[in-house]
Amino acid sequence: MKKTTLALLTVLIGAASVFLPRQASAQAPQAFKYQTVVRDNSGEIIPNQLVSFRIGILQDDINGTLVYSETHGSTTNQFGMAVLEIGTGSIVTGVFGDISWGTAPHFLKLELDQTGGTNYQFMGVSQLLSVPYCQNATSLTLTSPDGNNHEVTISNSGYISSNCFPMPSVADAGPDQYSLVSPITLAANTPDSGTGLW
Repeated sequence: MKKTTLALLTVLIGAASVFLPRQASAQAPQAFKYQTVVRDNSGEIIPNQLVSFRIGILQDDINGTLVYSETHGSTTNQFGMAVLEIGTGSIVTGVFGDISWGTAPHFLKLELDQTGGTNYQFMGVSQLLSVPYCQNATSLTLTSPDGNNHEVTISNSGYISSNCFPMPSVADAGPDQYSLVSPITLAANTPDSGTGLW
């Protein structure tokens, strides 16, 4: 069997296409895209062919602990390119959502079977760098059980604050009314969001 080489064209595509949404759009989805060009040992691309990959996420360094692994089947296009959505493959070990991305460096280990089987050959390891969601790490949006989004931010001084979206609407009892003799009726509104008592 020909030894296969793989040109690693890692593409971490930004703004929600880096990740596939599985939760509310305000939260970072639980996957990321990866593109690679598959070539044979003479450097020729392998076009329009079913290939299979085994992906591993290693923690700490290139020889670090395997914290997650999954497999993918993919058909290369006419340019030999395969596109994977890491985090959505067939799980071998670990839980993608449990990876502690912020606590240590992580590395992507790539293995390939150019025939689409399970006879994987090691192709390389590369460090995963920051992605657009990570660049926005000064804020975080959480959804409460009632469906409201709350943005939590941190200042340069380390102060944490939170805003509610949508903001509770203003409770209004209506126009001022003056009467010393007659009963009056207040024209109070019902808040669009939030709760209140009159």
